[in-house]
Amino acid sequence: MQLERGIKGLLIAAAFVIIVAGLKLAAPLIVPFLLAAFIATLSYPIVRWLLDKGVPRPLGVIAALLVDLAFVAAIVAIVGDSVDSFYDHVPQYEERLAGITHDARHWLRGHGFHVPESPIAEMAPGGVMGLVAATVQSVASIVSDLAVILIVVMFILLEAARFRTKLGYVLHDPDATFGRVSNALKEVQKYLIVKTGISLAAGVFITGWALVWNLDFPVLWGLLAFVLHYIPNLGGIIAAIPTVVVAMIQHGVGTALGVLAGYMVITFILGNVVEPRVMGRTLGLSELVVLLSMIFFGWLWGPVGALLSVPLTMILKISLIHSRDLRWVAVLLGRTTDPKEIDPRLSLPPSKPPEKIVAQSERLAAVEESREKSSAT
Repeated sequence: MQLERGIKGLLIAAAFVIIVAGLKLAAPLIVPFLLAAFIATLSYPIVRWLLDKGVPRPLGVIAALLVDLAFVAAIVAIVGDSVDSFYDHVPQYEERLAGITHDARHWLRGHGFHVPESPIAEMAPGGVMGLVAATVQSVASIVSDLAVILIVVMFILLEAARFRTKLGYVLHDPDATFGRVSNALKEVQKYLIVKTGISLAAGVFITGWALVWNLDFPVLWGLLAFVLHYIPNLGGIIAAIPTVVVAMIQHGVGTALGVLAGYMVITFILGNVVEPRVMGRTLGLSELVVLLSMIFFGWLWGPVGALLSVPLTMILKISLIHSRDLRWVAVLLGRTTDPKEIDPRLSLPPSKPPEKIVAQSERLAAVEESREKSSAT
């Protein structure tokens, strides 16, 4: 028996490795589709609202696509010049950063600290500014496959109406399953919409804060904050790195500390005060899960995977909430240690072990099946 369990565990681990390897190799195909599904989820409320007003579905889908295009075009028009200008300033920033590093090294040596020369000299101009440039490039890469992504979005929105009918043919009990799927989709949509609104607020606040300190490219830092705030807590820290570096280069350490303080306040208020009140504790993830998911999806699908890591993990958690067998995994992914706080209506009695619950479910299913047979005869 133990040997069979060990072999079963090895087979599961091998299957997991094969699946992950396949997902990594298929990244050029999967990443655009994930972005399309993400945009379609945010766009579907527009289509739904137009359908309720009597607008035909094709026209509603076209209207949603036009809104998406207008949003992307506004970002490209506003940020395009800033990105080009930033890359033009990178050599100048590297030179200034090298001078700041040189002065800091001499100051530390003058106060009795032993500071090696070569590691700092190599890290300062190339490493930090390379991080800044890579961060900007990651944001710009998101819109590189825009045409393909919008085409997929269009077909997803057109297919949404027929999906329920098709799923009904596949499922044995469509009414019960549709209830769980519908609730999960509503919660996923709520999460993505609210998270987008909070990220947009973060981008606006960061842009204003950069203007207060008279930093170069304030709109660019706001865009970075908007994109990276999809990653709770850690996203705000990552977005702050290039802005703080530029602030230190432009105006010195005092300005850099002031910019950093603003980032910390904005990130804390939005992530720990506004977001929990709007979403509730149900739609929260453990900080460790956020970090691990960002590392895993970042390794799997690159910068886009890191940006979508939290939404993907959140979708997984919401799906598991509506599964009686795997709801315990949702408890592990969340912040709370009380399973009842995940969903009081779906919580299982803690006094019953899983074996009894499964046996009880099987008895109920047998009774229901016998009733269906008797009613059919």
